[in-house]
Amino acid sequence: MTFNIKVIVSIMLVLAIAAICGGLAPVLTAYAESSANSHVSDDEVVSGSDAVDDSDFAVKIYSDYQCSTECKTAPVISAGAAVVIDADSGRILYEKNALTKRAMASTTKMITAILAIEKGNLSDNITISKRAASIGGSSAGFRSGEAVSLYELLYALLLNSANDASIAIAEHIGGTVENFCGMMDKKADEIGAKRTAFKSPHGLDSTGHFSTPYDLALIARYALQNPFLATVVSTKSIQLEHGSYYNTNEMLGNYQGANGVKTGYTGKAGRCLVASAEKDGRHFISVVLNCATTSARMESTKRILDYAFETYSLFTLSNSGEFIKRLSVKKGISNYVDLVTSEDARIPLRSDEVGSIRAIVNVPGLVTAPVAPAETIGNITYLKGNEELAIYPLKAAWEVKRKNILYSLEKIFSSFIY
Repeated sequence: MTFNIKVIVSIMLVLAIAAICGGLAPVLTAYAESSANSHVSDDEVVSGSDAVDDSDFAVKIYSDYQCSTECKTAPVISAGAAVVIDADSGRILYEKNALTKRAMASTTKMITAILAIEKGNLSDNITISKRAASIGGSSAGFRSGEAVSLYELLYALLLNSANDASIAIAEHIGGTVENFCGMMDKKADEIGAKRTAFKSPHGLDSTGHFSTPYDLALIARYALQNPFLATVVSTKSIQLEHGSYYNTNEMLGNYQGANGVKTGYTGKAGRCLVASAEKDGRHFISVVLNCATTSARMESTKRILDYAFETYSLFTLSNSGEFIKRLSVKKGISNYVDLVTSEDARIPLRSDEVGSIRAIVNVPGLVTAPVAPAETIGNITYLKGNEELAIYPLKAAWEVKRKNILYSLEKIFSSFIY
């Protein structure tokens, strides 16, 4: 036994020297791969495809779910255009001319607030310019030369819909109002609001200043992910250093679960309202544009939110960390890695949709090591027929390191010993 160990050690030293010189590196790696793979059963090696179909996980029918809501007829509303989306998945639950470009008045200020919170500091003291103090329309009454914190300006902007606050914020963040409008366009595009363009930070009627109900819903969805902005838009009133601010959103306190977001009015846009409400674990966002009166926009908003809450139940189609697929790994110390969901997949469904949901797994055929822990590799898409409901990323369940010379030597040595 002693002789055998000496022989093995001698062989290992020779191989190591040769490997360092570069001559046997490919041979060692190939040998190690064959040794490693010889211990792996056939069912552990999985060949993938660019889009896995029914033969592999791919299609799941959720026919065993029980739906607590009934199908309702979509309501008739007076708003010129409207939409309701699920705040979590982004699914459209109701729409009326949701992709048509329209004037959107002070709902514009959602983007102004987003840029303020992302590019500024709440403690910033901002000097009110003559331009800001003299702007028309709704105002907080700030005076030229007055210093106001960004914190207070945001409350004035989103509660009172103060145009003077919007100009002050734009000048502070963008240097000029014109530069800030360019920042607004860029941010909207990043959010996914592709049918939106801005000419001002306040939303007074202007040629080339427009959005759609769907784009505004996406912007609101993004804004509500910020805890501070979510707090501001749900506040009915507040007293701060320079005055009292009162929310113009008539849904707050008048609709169960209402917690935002922004009102608007101009002659061209009509009465507008972006609203948000949460009930029984569901969070929906609604938008109505071009309503004739304040009561009409509130009635339209209530009807479409009632429809969404009465018609759609929330279903968890997969849980965070749930195994989805095993994927082959090339040149790794393991020849496979499991892919798992990165978050809960929760989607609102009507009772007549429950049994027709499919899940399509989109992953590469294989990956090459190294694979980082929790690295995103492909996604899972949920569909109803051909309608895409939501897409969720898949992540690696563990790390897979790349094979190297030391790993190869270790495998060779292990094969001699065992």
